[in-house]
Amino acid sequence: MEEKKATRKTIKTRKPRAAAAREKAETVLVTGGAGCVGTFVVQELLKLGFKVRAADRPGAPFPEVDKKYARFFETREGDIRDRDFLEACVRGVDRIIHTAANLDLSLPLEEIKPINTGPVITIYEAAVKGKVKSMVHFSSCSVYKFAPCVITEDMPVEATNNYEQSKILADEYLAQGIKKNKLPVVTIVRPGLVFGPKGRVLAHNYALLPPIFGMISNRMLGLKGGPKSNYVHALDMARAAVFLLQKNRESGEIFNVAIDDAKNVSDVFNIACETYGLKLFRPFLPFPEKLIKRYYPVISRPEVMKNVTRMLGFWWEALVKKYDLKAELYPKMDAEFLVFGINEAVYSNQKLKDKGFAFTFPDFESGWRNTISWYQENRWMPELSEQKLLGKVGFKFQETMSGLINLERDGERQAQFSLTAEARDLQEFVRDNICRVKGVISMDGIAQERPMEGTIEMAFWPPKRRMVYDLYWTGDAGRKYRICGIKRIRFLNFITTMTTLHASLYRGEELIGKGKVYFPRTDIPKLILSFRPVI
Repeated sequence: MEEKKATRKTIKTRKPRAAAAREKAETVLVTGGAGCVGTFVVQELLKLGFKVRAADRPGAPFPEVDKKYARFFETREGDIRDRDFLEACVRGVDRIIHTAANLDLSLPLEEIKPINTGPVITIYEAAVKGKVKSMVHFSSCSVYKFAPCVITEDMPVEATNNYEQSKILADEYLAQGIKKNKLPVVTIVRPGLVFGPKGRVLAHNYALLPPIFGMISNRMLGLKGGPKSNYVHALDMARAAVFLLQKNRESGEIFNVAIDDAKNVSDVFNIACETYGLKLFRPFLPFPEKLIKRYYPVISRPEVMKNVTRMLGFWWEALVKKYDLKAELYPKMDAEFLVFGINEAVYSNQKLKDKGFAFTFPDFESGWRNTISWYQENRWMPELSEQKLLGKVGFKFQETMSGLINLERDGERQAQFSLTAEARDLQEFVRDNICRVKGVISMDGIAQERPMEGTIEMAFWPPKRRMVYDLYWTGDAGRKYRICGIKRIRFLNFITTMTTLHASLYRGEELIGKGKVYFPRTDIPKLILSFRPVI
C-alpha cells in the first residue's frame, strides 16, 4: 500500500484581536498623574483600553501598573510652568485630563497663577493646534459663592483666596476658548473636598488627628452639629473624569462631583476617630460654630494657623519616628480648613447622575474606611493597636495681664503680672483642669518684679465654664500676698470674658482690695503662638 506523503502547512501567526486593537487605542494625557486623583485616573484609563501618558513633577511617585498594561503606559517628568514641556506632553495625544494644581492657599496670586492658570492656557492652545478630541479640566467647588442652599453648576462664583482666583481665571479662559474652537470638547469638573489614598491636602487632617490624640488616650470627646458639606473619594473623582471624557459631547459643560451623603464637620470628626479605633465620650459636645465664625478673622491669621500646624506637626513627627512610618503626611491647618467649620457647602451632583454616573463610595464612611486602610497598609499612619500612650505629655503657654486693684484703705494700685502656665500631664489636666504657674508680678508699693507661683483652673465646658487664678508671692516688705481671680467664660462673648480677670487681693488671710486685670486683645495672636507641647 502506497504511503501518503505528509504535507506541511504554513501557519501565519497573528496578534490577538484585543492586542491589535490596543495598539490602535487612543492616547490620553493625564497631568498630575502621580497624585491622589491622577493615580486613579491612570488606572481607570488603562483598564478601559486607553494608552496613557502621565505627566508630573520630577521624582513624583507614578503609580505602578499591571505588567499587561506596561507597554501602553509612559511617564513624563517636568515643570508644568515650562511651556515647551507641556507642548511636548500634548503632542500626539487624542484626549487630555488635566488634574495638576497647587492647593497652597498661602501663596500669593503671582506665584499660584503660573501653576493653576498658565498651564491651562498652554495645554488648551496645544490641544487646539494638535486637534485633540476632548479635554477634562479640574476646577474646584470652592469657587462658588457660599449660599444657604444646595449649590448647582449655574450658581455664581466668587473668589475668597488666591487659589480660588487662579481656578476661576482658568475656567474663564476656557469659556472664551470654546467660543472660537470646536475642538477639543472641554468639560470642567468641580470636585467637592477630595479624600482618599495618597491624599495629602485638607481632608488628610482628619486622618492625622486621631493618632495624635491616641498618644494621650484611647478615648476622645465626641462632637455634634456644625456646617455640612459633601465630599468625594479620589477613586470616584477619577472615574467621573474618565466617564465625562467619553460621554460628554457638549463643550463648556460644568459638572459638580460630590457624593449625596453630606456630613457636618462633627460627623466627619467622629467617623475619623471611630474608624481609627478611639472610643467617644458621650454626651457629645456642641460644635462651636458661632464662636469660630465670630473670631474667624483672628484665628485664621497665617501666624496663628502656622503655630497650630507647628504644634500638631511636633506630635506627628514624634509618631512617625516612634513607629517608623513613611514621612508622607503632615498636618496643615489653614484658613481653607477652618472654612468648613463656619460655612455650609453642599453641592448638587444631579447633573452628573443624569448622565448615568454612579459612585463606588456613595457614603462618606465607607470611603473613609478605605482611605485609612490604605494609609495604614502603606505605613503612612499607625494602627491604634500598636500605639502606646506616651505617659506624661502636656502643654504650656505664656500670658501677661495688667490693671487696677482698688485697695480698701490706700486707693487704686497698678498691677501687672507675666506668667508661664504648664500642664505636664494631659490626662491629669482632663480630670482636674489644673495648670501650674510661675512668673513675676509688680504692684505699686507692694511688689517690684517679685517671683510668683500658683495655679490656673481651666474648665471651659459646662457646667463650670471658667478660668480660676490662684497666685501668691512675697512682697517687697516680706509679707505674703495672694490674688484670687476668675474669668467667667461666655462663648458668645468670648474675647471680653477671656481677657477680663475679676481679681481679689489678699494680704495673708485678709481681703484688702478688688479690681479688674486685663489681657490686651491685641496680644491674642501672641498668646496662641506661645502654646508649646511639653514631653
